[in-house]
Amino acid sequence: MSNTYQERISQLLIEIFKFFSSVKLAIILLFTLAAILAAGTFIESSYGADAAKILIYQTTWFSLVLVILGINVFSATLTRLPWKPKHIGFLITHLGILMILTGSLMTQRHGVDGVLSLEEGEQGNRIVLQEPLIYFSAPTWSIDETFPIQPHAFVWTGNKKIYDSQNNEIRLDLLRFLPKAIPKETIQAADTGPAALLITLKGAFINSEHWLMLDEPGSGTVDLGMAEITFSQTPISETALDSEQSEQVTFIFGDKTIDVPAASALRHSIPIEGTPYAVEIINVFQDARVENGELVEHSDQPRNPALQMVVTGPDLEEYHTVFANFPEFPTLHGLKESQTGAKILYRVQAKPPDKLQLRFIPSSNEEELPWVQSISGKQVRETHGIQFQQSYPTGWNDIEFTVETYFPHAVAQRRFEALPPTSKLESATSAIELQLTIQNQPILFWLGNGQQQRLSFSETPIHVAFGQRTLPMDFDLKLKDFKITYNPGTQTPASFESDVVLLDPDKQIERDINISMNEPLDYQGYKIYQSGYQLAQEPGEKDISVFSVGNDPGIPLKYSGSIVLILGTVIFFFTKKFSTSRPLDSKRDD
Repeated sequence: MSNTYQERISQLLIEIFKFFSSVKLAIILLFTLAAILAAGTFIESSYGADAAKILIYQTTWFSLVLVILGINVFSATLTRLPWKPKHIGFLITHLGILMILTGSLMTQRHGVDGVLSLEEGEQGNRIVLQEPLIYFSAPTWSIDETFPIQPHAFVWTGNKKIYDSQNNEIRLDLLRFLPKAIPKETIQAADTGPAALLITLKGAFINSEHWLMLDEPGSGTVDLGMAEITFSQTPISETALDSEQSEQVTFIFGDKTIDVPAASALRHSIPIEGTPYAVEIINVFQDARVENGELVEHSDQPRNPALQMVVTGPDLEEYHTVFANFPEFPTLHGLKESQTGAKILYRVQAKPPDKLQLRFIPSSNEEELPWVQSISGKQVRETHGIQFQQSYPTGWNDIEFTVETYFPHAVAQRRFEALPPTSKLESATSAIELQLTIQNQPILFWLGNGQQQRLSFSETPIHVAFGQRTLPMDFDLKLKDFKITYNPGTQTPASFESDVVLLDPDKQIERDINISMNEPLDYQGYKIYQSGYQLAQEPGEKDISVFSVGNDPGIPLKYSGSIVLILGTVIFFFTKKFSTSRPLDSKRDD
């Protein structure tokens, strides 16, 4: 009985070995792998590299296909036992395949592919990976944990439990995952909170609606370019519109900048500090126009400020006309290259008084609609007693405004709107919808990547955040300067690069390095590429450089495996070609 059992086991193992070493399985696996790679290429070209990784390259089943293929190759080598010299090419070829497969599995399981963003002057070493996390903190329930969640290539909707206490008193569930989304806000009436107003603007060239929340940063003002709409407690007075402008003439000598107040130099010769030169302003124009070859004042509105001046010095007398809005105005209208070597600018630092404004001011009775100020230049028009659904002139050509909705107290509900997977919108971000249930009371809220939500239940603080896992490198990078060049005559970037400092305290290394699109930094197994940037938009902001960071531990095996595979293939064909074999009719002599 025992012998029979052992025989059955032995026979089963032999059958399993035959299965894994069969040529049929190898053919099936190779065709399957080819189909998978073709699908991965299609997904990557259509939906991006992240989608291909999520759907194929980083999946468990893809790893299983590679493992089975490796078992098949290894088993095939064992079928040639005992190995003979004529098997050398065959064995080396299969060894190369096994090395490539092992390297691929190492890349899949232990490779690093992330992003490092640095602001000019900033030093850092943490790589942001494409692995979403939820941080959940609720001290009352002794919760302070980070939960990894499954990334999705497409919009996912369901109910995934993130956390559930043993007594079901507090629970956190994931309801939606949007890989690409943009934020949207909805304003709803509430018992407390700031007032909110929905207005529409209509005219020959405009038809839009805008929500305004009273004195709320980012929600209290809408900037339309030449016009601004505000909901504020503070009215604008006419005296505020008459405030003086800050005007100055700037002389730039190489890296040295000298400012001369325009008022002090008006019809007075003022020395230019630190130079042998002086400047005198002859004429000031608020709205300069060139008529019949001469500069004239077109109106009293400061639409095109300009100065006529004379710069004097040893054996020097130069006349210049400088325009505030056009620092590089053609020399035909007066701006000539100065013999002093200076670049001359006229700077007017003031809000243009002809800025169009529509300002809503709340009434003393919060149930009544706000009253309105319409401002154009230095003219202020006030409208009181406005009604719902009734149009009122703004004073801006034919544009009228209408109050559609008004809430004495409101709350902004943040949500996200899904974008197509093919979207290339730079401002797109991943987003999730969560449901927090406390004592059977559900609370729904949205979080974008990098955002957090602070909640309170019976004066108990609760903190939920959504982000991505980060991984520190063993060295730091410090961004010294980000540079960008454009194609001549266009705003299309031709190239961009970063000057960084490589800092490795353990090895006492501090090295200046330039990273560009075609010249990555290769250090300690990491390859750091220049992949993107974000230019400063406001004064005081700094440029941000974005680097792609990769660390592929499987590269040595994959490269060496490719060499071994080629070598084995060459040896296999040469040994096959020159191996001795008996003639076909040699059987007659056996």
